[in-house]
Amino acid sequence: MKDLLRLWFGFSRPVLRRAYALTGFGLLALKYSVDTAVVRYTTGMWLAPWDYLSPLLVERWGALDLNETAWVWFLVLWALPFAWIGVSMSLRRAACAGVSPWWGMLFFVPGLNYVLMLALAIAPDRKPEAWVRPVVGADGTRDDAEARVRVVAALQGIGWGVLITVAVTAIFFFVGSIYGYAVFLGAPVLIGAASASAYNRARERALSESVAVAIVAVTLAMGFALIFGLEGAICLAMAAPIAYPGAILGAVLGRSVALAGHASTPALWLLAAAIPLLGWAEGRVGQRVAPQVFAVTTSIRIDAAPEAVWQSVIAFPRLDEPAWWPFRLGIAYPVGATIDGSGPGAVRRCEFSTGAFVEPVTVWEPGRLLAFDVVENPDAMRELSPYAELATAHLDSGFRAVRGEFRMESAGQGRTLLAGTTWYELGIAPTLYWRLWSDWIVHRIHERVLEHVAETAKRQA
Repeated sequence: MKDLLRLWFGFSRPVLRRAYALTGFGLLALKYSVDTAVVRYTTGMWLAPWDYLSPLLVERWGALDLNETAWVWFLVLWALPFAWIGVSMSLRRAACAGVSPWWGMLFFVPGLNYVLMLALAIAPDRKPEAWVRPVVGADGTRDDAEARVRVVAALQGIGWGVLITVAVTAIFFFVGSIYGYAVFLGAPVLIGAASASAYNRARERALSESVAVAIVAVTLAMGFALIFGLEGAICLAMAAPIAYPGAILGAVLGRSVALAGHASTPALWLLAAAIPLLGWAEGRVGQRVAPQVFAVTTSIRIDAAPEAVWQSVIAFPRLDEPAWWPFRLGIAYPVGATIDGSGPGAVRRCEFSTGAFVEPVTVWEPGRLLAFDVVENPDAMRELSPYAELATAHLDSGFRAVRGEFRMESAGQGRTLLAGTTWYELGIAPTLYWRLWSDWIVHRIHERVLEHVAETAKRQA
């Protein structure tokens, strides 16, 4: 068992054909069984093998109920050790099969990963010794000359990361900006791997230094997106918590490939091309998958009767400028609400800093319930950017509110429990990650509105 764990979770042992095939098919069957059981338990549906093996994650995640947050996070954490075993063994197996281990990075490319694993499971063991690391720089000398060499190597590594960024960006220019798994998860890993590999090509260098080079490379890549108007500072800051772990993983993989004596190959450029192309395919398939709707509810107790609260809910005067710093940086925030008419069919306009939500009323129960659809959405934010106008794709499709309601219940002694709920769709992946941000921001929007309604109702009571 110890040997098996070292093979799976270590990164120094060569991987021969028999071990690779048995591990691959065995763990695939185990993971499919557990994933299917979770989907069955949470949705009542079976996850068919052809759905599970779909090359596009957007289709596979479409079988899950993402509102079952605990179970979805379980599946994410459950997948992590399988991902590490898969990519680490694929890199080592490719080397032992006599090809560049960089081809093992195709494990991260859905669709091509199955072709890769089948090919590596069939290929003979041509160079079993290919993953034996040479001993380089064992004396640990750190003189001035070596310091200069390290700086040059670091710049080379960062340069590779920038080149990958330019290549991915150029292809994005032709296929369109698609925000999904390929971009947010694939690109940082590839940039980190390329930069750390270049940094360790001449001699072995510390893992901490390699990680630092990868982090600098990804930071420069995000700076590149900001300077050339591809993204704004707010979204880049939101993406950083998933970009930097990806870069660290890439640094570990790239450093190990370099220490095994393998130079960069066209596989890196194939991966760079695959990321935006796969993102484009995600977007096309995503158009055929019905988006899931998420709900956020926020409540407050108000020292006023439901009748007084009702008048402040259907329309309220202009709010003061927000104090919360994300609103001040550009996240859209409510500034007031008006209503045209009364009863079902009346049109409510909730004015935001970026425009207005247009909300036809569907339920009108004074003192109890105001429900409405949302037929027009303003931009979710004004991006922080060196440019006055920055039109990125996610501003149109990243967040879309579909309906909302205000529900009032008597809390006794002339008080009211007011609950506001927003139902919305996300057009950006990984949905589980971006929902953390959207739920948090929607809660803060609710709090701003509900607190203003409470103050207005108390003054009118």
